[in-house]
Amino acid sequence: MTLDTQIAVRLTEECPLKPEELLDKAIELLCEVAGGDEWLPDRHPRIEDRESWRSDGTRRVGTVLGQGFYAITEVRYRPGGAIATQDMTKRELEVATEEERWHEYGPGGDFEEYADQLGQPRCMYELSMDSAYGTRTQSGLTAGGLHLLVGVKLQEWLNGMGGSSVFYDECAGEWFDMSTEDSVIACAESMLKSWGSNSGQAVTWFQQMVVPAMEAQAGGKVEWFG
Repeated sequence: MTLDTQIAVRLTEECPLKPEELLDKAIELLCEVAGGDEWLPDRHPRIEDRESWRSDGTRRVGTVLGQGFYAITEVRYRPGGAIATQDMTKRELEVATEEERWHEYGPGGDFEEYADQLGQPRCMYELSMDSAYGTRTQSGLTAGGLHLLVGVKLQEWLNGMGGSSVFYDECAGEWFDMSTEDSVIACAESMLKSWGSNSGQAVTWFQQMVVPAMEAQAGGKVEWFG
């Protein structure tokens, strides 16, 4: 089983960022956050550019499978255009793709309760990080912690070029705007809830990964637990 996290990257029309550059940054951040020394700068994951598995004219540039990197890391892009030019609800996305892909998120399959949630954010690129649930980095992070902290740091990098990002919590089936602190906190709490509020590992992850990241953003101490 794996955790496949999607991050929708939004850019201004003036921003010249290429999909390969976004991929390079994601790889750099994964190595930085994971805390290991077996990859960059001496060893770089092998990369390939291929057609997307979707029949929508998009392509994927990303790491080659089976080399033991922290995550199968890919950027989905559309040659000559954006992945999505406008936000789509789950209802609109299901109609557009002719796929019944959102029913699992409603209690008892009640699609109507969730149909008007964001299903596909407007974005230029989609970054994907796919890691085994059993992932444990040298810095002590699980797959969810690794992905979320990379998402926080990626947003900090995008700020410098007027960009923003939206993070998909696969377990909850929800997208979270990474450009606001409140939304990042809501995302972390959603992931924590998905793992179970009584999970000691989840609480440790929240304290060791999310709290320092939020305190760095806030520029001071944040009281999360009494």
